[in-house]
Amino acid sequence: MIDSQPGAFIYYGFKETITSEEFAERIQNKTLLEVLNKVEVKKGDVFCIEPGTIHAIGSGNLIAEIQQNSNVTYRVYDYGRVGADGKEIL
Repeated sequence: MIDSQPGAFIYYGFKETITSEEFAERIQNKTLLEVLNKVEVKKGDVFCIEPGTIHAIGSGNLIAEIQQNSNVTYRVYDYGRVGADGKEIL
């Protein structure tokens, strides 16, 4: 974390193990954030996020992300954002 505002956080993995069925259901029901591990962060924190670990960067963070080259990224949830057409991005 290069810099973080007070109260800034990241989502990093799950709070507990869930099944693939629950994962899919929570994506559909927009309740996925309820089971993600929310970690408060501060300037200077470092995280090693293993491949395949669900994660997201909350607002108020300035980060340097060092990663291996990969042609695959899975977007499972887009926080209710809408596109130019006014429809939710899926």
